[in-house]
Amino acid sequence: MFVHTGFMILFAGIVCAKTLEKPHFNANIDKSVSLLLFSDVHLDLMYKKTADKRGFCRNESMKSPHTASYGRVECDSPLSLLQNALSGMKPITKKLSKLDFILVPGDTSPHYLGKNPRAKALNSILKTSKEVYSTFPDIPLFPCIGNNDLPRDYVMPDENDTLYSDLLDIWQDAILCKHCNRKYQTTTLKELRQTFLYGGYYSVSILDGKMTLLILNSLYWSRPYWTPHSHVAQRALAQMDWLKDQFKLARRNKKKIIIGGHISLGMDVYTLRSTWMKPFTEQYIDLVVNKFTDVIAGQIFAHFHRDSFRLLSDKKKDSSYHNSSYVLLVPSISPSFRNNPAFRIVHLDPDLQAITDYEQYYMNITKTETSNPVWQLDYKFSSRYPPSGNDDQVINGKRIKNLSDRLFKQTDDSVFKDYISSRQARYQPDPYSKLIYYCAITCLRKKEFDACQKKYSAIKKGT
Repeated sequence: MFVHTGFMILFAGIVCAKTLEKPHFNANIDKSVSLLLFSDVHLDLMYKKTADKRGFCRNESMKSPHTASYGRVECDSPLSLLQNALSGMKPITKKLSKLDFILVPGDTSPHYLGKNPRAKALNSILKTSKEVYSTFPDIPLFPCIGNNDLPRDYVMPDENDTLYSDLLDIWQDAILCKHCNRKYQTTTLKELRQTFLYGGYYSVSILDGKMTLLILNSLYWSRPYWTPHSHVAQRALAQMDWLKDQFKLARRNKKKIIIGGHISLGMDVYTLRSTWMKPFTEQYIDLVVNKFTDVIAGQIFAHFHRDSFRLLSDKKKDSSYHNSSYVLLVPSISPSFRNNPAFRIVHLDPDLQAITDYEQYYMNITKTETSNPVWQLDYKFSSRYPPSGNDDQVINGKRIKNLSDRLFKQTDDSVFKDYISSRQARYQPDPYSKLIYYCAITCLRKKEFDACQKKYSAIKKGT
């Protein structure tokens, strides 16, 4: 974890760029279909409930004054936390009209694997999959590969490595879900093996075949420790070509796409660096924003253990935000980044092929040291961030653009305070910079991010 010791920066209200008129989309709540979303489980089978966080809760010679049976802040998840989270999800999902699938955007394995990292990573992934299947045996599970799911953090598999085969052995039954009572196939084993065994990415049908979910292996495009071996570069480029083909196919079939992955493009607010390498950032923006924005219903990423979002626009070509998309960033189950565990129920309208709303639930992990764990509602997106002005009822780029401006208005800080309260799932917020958060939400490129900070710093000094 990178800790940014920032400070509060207030700056003048931001004038929304003029948005071209588009048809309004009104969601049909009665037809809503839902997905269960949780990420960054980081299941730590080495966790000790009496061990202190100084030894990452693994060294019992470093005793804590409090027993933490369900997990401790700044440590990864014990099995009891995962089991309790799934138990908390179950009654909530039973109240839904229809739970269509489960999405887990990566990092099932714990941090700091030590000796025998491959066996430990695969064991945590296998155990997590079994627990999810035991709780939701009739619901497809669509996992992504995160950087900590690799035996060596961020280090991509060698050309002849069997890691993807090992992972698919664990996940394929849950992805295919042949035993589920469904009208449609999520995908075929042949199609799944073709892309997963090559690069850890794949495509599945959701909502009775009305929409498509694309699961990316964004580690191929990510910056840390990436090495330019020919096979890594080839697979990174091949995934981008595959993505473009999937967009073309969706447009021909009049289907919309949800994209899931672990590390999103944009800025890392801890290191103040781009998360993806520049060529892949540029190609992705060109595809998602400039060429195929009409087929993108939304994007869901994780990695930071924080609740946030990103506005995807291409300021180089479209300052009006006429073409735009968005990313929802998902908080984590693991409390290792000074956060409470959290998960979401996300709602979709199958007729509009759009994400319409979500609820976020959390557990106060510190209280479980003295009392039983309780999962409670953090907030509902449509209640906390209701549409305003010319917003659509669905979540889309236009709505996230207007929301980002509302969050950072000088004249009204209430929306921003709500955002901060949930960013770490109701855990005490770390020191932060309001300016950095705004620029990270609205700027995907490092050059634009730096210019944003410079511009609004100058406005602040002039007020």
